[in-house]
Amino acid sequence: MFGMMRSFDPVVICIIGGMGTVFGPIFGSVVFTSFMEAINHIFKGSYGSSHLILYGLLLMIIIIIFPQGSLP
Repeated sequence: MFGMMRSFDPVVICIIGGMGTVFGPIFGSVVFTSFMEAINHIFKGSYGSSHLILYGLLLMIIIIIFPQGSLP
């Protein structure tokens, strides 16, 4: 139904916020949505898929710094 990137968004939101909590995914969705909107505003839809590099970079930083999520 959605593209491949939209299929991964719920998983990434849970990883960012922390799985196993109620407020983790809520916090993750706020952080993730704010980050993606800021990236879209900065690039203004140009530069092709360069936003995917920042998407992956955000995910790697969160996994390295907060392996249990930001709200474990």
